[in-house]
Amino acid sequence: KEIKVALHKIDIEINGLESDLLLAGYLLDSSLKNDVVSIMNYFNIDVGIKTGSLDLLASGTDYDFIAKCAYNVISLKEKINSELKKVEALDLYQKIELPLALVLSDMEIEGFPLDEKKLKTIGETFKEKLNNITKDIYKTVGFEFNIASPKQVADTLFNKLNLKGAKNNSTSVEVLEAMKEDHPVINKILEHRKYAKLISTYVDALVEHIHEDGKIHAMFNQALTTTGRLSSSEPNLQNISVRDEEGRLIRKAFHYPNNEYQILSLDYSQIELRVLAALAKSKALIEVLEADR
Repeated sequence: KEIKVALHKIDIEINGLESDLLLAGYLLDSSLKNDVVSIMNYFNIDVGIKTGSLDLLASGTDYDFIAKCAYNVISLKEKINSELKKVEALDLYQKIELPLALVLSDMEIEGFPLDEKKLKTIGETFKEKLNNITKDIYKTVGFEFNIASPKQVADTLFNKLNLKGAKNNSTSVEVLEAMKEDHPVINKILEHRKYAKLISTYVDALVEHIHEDGKIHAMFNQALTTTGRLSSSEPNLQNISVRDEEGRLIRKAFHYPNNEYQILSLDYSQIELRVLAALAKSKALIEVLEADR
C-alpha cells in the first residue's frame, strides 16, 4: 500500500497485488512490529540489518538491504501461503486483506477535502472561548497559575483551595469529574482542557496536514492494531468526536467545494452482537436482532 501511494506521487501506477509481507506477518502474529526487519526475522530471513522500516526502503540509499528485501519477498510467497493455510487465514489474506490494501491506497491518494478557512474560523472561536474560560478561572480562585500544568492545577486545588481528591493528588479527568460538586472552578478547568485539546489536536494539527490540493491525505493502518481494527494516522481522522457540538462543528469543515460529491457517514448497528449471534447460532439473540432491523 505504501509503495503504491509513494509511486503514485511520481506518476507511476501499480496494478495487481499478489502478496504482501506486512499483511501476511500481521495475520500470522498481530503482535509483530510494523517494520520490514521484524517481519523478515519472523520468517527467519537475515537481511543484514538489525532495525529497519519502509523509510529505509523509501530513502533508496541502502541498495544491499533493498535487494535482499525484494528477493526474499518473492521467495517467501509459497511459504507464506502455506503458513496462512495452516491457521485457516489464507482466504482472509487473499480475498479480504489484499483487496482491501488497494482500496485503502486509493483512499490515501484521493484524500479528504478540508476547508482551511472554515477550520481556522472555528479555531478562532475556540481560542476566544478558551481565553474567556482562562480569565474566569483566575477570577474564581483569585490568582493566576498555569492551567495546562497538572502539577500547578494540583497545587491550586489541593493545597491552596484545600480540596480533597485522590491520594496521589491526581488531576485526571476521572478525578475532576468526581469532584465537580466540590468547587465551581472544577467545571471550568474541565472546559479549559476540552477547548485546549480541540485547538491543539483538531484545529491546529489538521491545518498542518492540508496539502496543496486542499485535502488531507491520512494514512490508513491495516496491520497495526492487535484487534484487527483499522486505524488512521498522519493525522488520525477517526477520533473527531460527534458527541458534542464542538466536534460536530469540526466535522463540518470536511466537505467538497461543489455539489458533485458528498461525504456520507455510516456505522454498523450492534456489529459485535450480530457477529456473536452468527457465530454462536443463538436463535434467541438472532430473533431479537432481526426484529430490531
